[in-house]
Amino acid sequence: MKNFRKSILIGVLVLLTAGFAFAAGQQEANVDAYPEREIEAVITWGAGGLTDNIARNFLPLMEEELGGASIVPQNKTGASGAVGSQYVMSQAADGYTVLITTTESCGVWNVMGTSDMDVNDFTPVMILTGLNPSCYVREDAPWNTIEELVADAKSRPGKIISGYAAPGSLGHVSGLLFSKYSESEFNMVPFGGGGKVMAALLGGHVEVAFNPLVSTIGNFQAGKIKILSTFTNEEIVDGVPALGSEIPAFKEVMPYGIMVMMMVHKDTPKAIVDKLANAAVKASATPTWKAFCDKYYLEIIAKTGNDFQKAVDAWKPLTTWLLYDAGVATKSPEEFNIARD
Repeated sequence: MKNFRKSILIGVLVLLTAGFAFAAGQQEANVDAYPEREIEAVITWGAGGLTDNIARNFLPLMEEELGGASIVPQNKTGASGAVGSQYVMSQAADGYTVLITTTESCGVWNVMGTSDMDVNDFTPVMILTGLNPSCYVREDAPWNTIEELVADAKSRPGKIISGYAAPGSLGHVSGLLFSKYSESEFNMVPFGGGGKVMAALLGGHVEVAFNPLVSTIGNFQAGKIKILSTFTNEEIVDGVPALGSEIPAFKEVMPYGIMVMMMVHKDTPKAIVDKLANAAVKASATPTWKAFCDKYYLEIIAKTGNDFQKAVDAWKPLTTWLLYDAGVATKSPEEFNIARD
């Protein structure tokens, strides 16, 4: 009887071992064959918006680098990108669901109390682009230089109306940064969207705003607004000064902006992450992508792996502490081991 039980036990162990080996072999084979089916790209901002436009121009280039694989963009908005990000986190860690979002959202979720998630809860694929804001006013505004605006704001603290999309948005943080380093004060008013801010400014309800250059360049070229400066250290638009070169106090924190990122579920196999990252890097080096980024004044970053993480970690302190010091963030960055610069 003992020998019989021993034989049964050995048989079970053999079957289990064989099963594990077969499953491991199947997983390895699936990784080698990846992608075998359609990939869903979840964009956490709305259709027609800036992040959506960037993603939809980049993904076809990445499809080519993946051998003609199909990458289908899906907009899943809400809670400053947390809804779409949570969806990606809930999917299988197989590389068939990728996340396209911005540091403007997932980089400040925890301090804003929006979500317990963080960039570190995902695995980096690549940083697609960087977006620098601009400081702009209506064409008939009384200021023709950034120095004139700062001087007026200092002489009338809190009287000049500055519009922004929403708390924690790029326009909001840029305004806070501008106020801090120029030692000036504005009356900052939310308008519920970048387009609404521009409409309010053109309508005379807002006097100054800070938004991505790509969002303002059209009206600038049409002669409807004046761009007084870009949040850079070097001139990137002919005739528009760089903030860091005009006002010395800004040089140490320029360039400033947000990054558009692609990530996947944290448990995605490294071989799949590497395939996605390699395809993304190759796509970012194409003349088509360079032409698109040049047209909209976007920075090609193309950082992956540890370099991706270092870039995000370097971005967090300035942004999160600006929000906390302004009383907008509900939690101190210190709770998340984010030290002041």
